[in-house]
Amino acid sequence: MNNIKFFKGFIVGVIAPLAAFLVYTAFFTKEADPLYTYSILVKNDLIPHALSLSLLINLLIFFMNIKKNKEVEAK
Repeated sequence: MNNIKFFKGFIVGVIAPLAAFLVYTAFFTKEADPLYTYSILVKNDLIPHALSLSLLINLLIFFMNIKKNKEVEAK
C-alpha cells in the first residue's frame, strides 16, 4: 500500500510543475502558446528561472500532504 501512495506522490510531483507552467503560459503571457513561450525561454536562457518558479507548486503540495499526515505521499 505504501508503494501505491509513494507512486501517487511521485506522479503528482511530476505533473504539477508542468500544469503550473501551462497555467502561467495561458494567463500571464501575451502569447498563450506553451511551445512558443518555451522557445523564447530557451532563446533567452531563462529555463532555470521558469523551472524554479514552476517547482514552487511542489512546495505547496508537500506542505499540504504533511498537514494531512500523508508522509508517504509527501516524500
